[in-house]
Amino acid sequence: MSDALLEAAIAQFGEHGYAAASTRAIAGQAATAMSTITYRHGGKEGLYLAAAGHIAEAIAARLAPALARGGEDPVDRACAIVQGFAILMMSEPSAAWARFIMREQMAPTAAFDRLWDGAMKPALEEMARCVAQATGEADPAAARLTALTLMGQALIFRAARASVLRALDRDVLEPADVASILARLDANVRAILAATPESR
Repeated sequence: MSDALLEAAIAQFGEHGYAAASTRAIAGQAATAMSTITYRHGGKEGLYLAAAGHIAEAIAARLAPALARGGEDPVDRACAIVQGFAILMMSEPSAAWARFIMREQMAPTAAFDRLWDGAMKPALEEMARCVAQATGEADPAAARLTALTLMGQALIFRAARASVLRALDRDVLEPADVASILARLDANVRAILAATPESR
């Protein structure tokens, strides 16, 4: 569901950081009264936490179809999760989310707990289950590490967007580019999960 105040908060906090972001600017961007921030969220800190929760809910909703494919082959499920994550990373809404999330990655606050518990942890846990089932990996930490590397390859398409576009000699990613990226990710996941734990 769209929430203009939270979307404005995400944009402002992501661009300026918590300390420098202005609640007046957030209210202005959302075309609402500043008192709405206090009424709905108790102030700037509450708004910041709510913005993190809003991002987590949006990411979880986008990834839900891939995470719900429990009865399928674990390699196919892993591919679906990575492809779903990559599609999310290449989508326009993820630009504002990524700026917010990157700040939390560099200097975690209580907001990171909402991002982690609401979206990141469930996706990582399901990916780790896929890894363990597909490879026979018995060490949970090793399965999570493989899961992180599999999902991490999709992050470059948002975190290093400028480099991706420069490398592909593009101003924007065209549908054919997206299809090629998804095919490459699919091949990567299948190749890694086909390897023995020792050779990965």
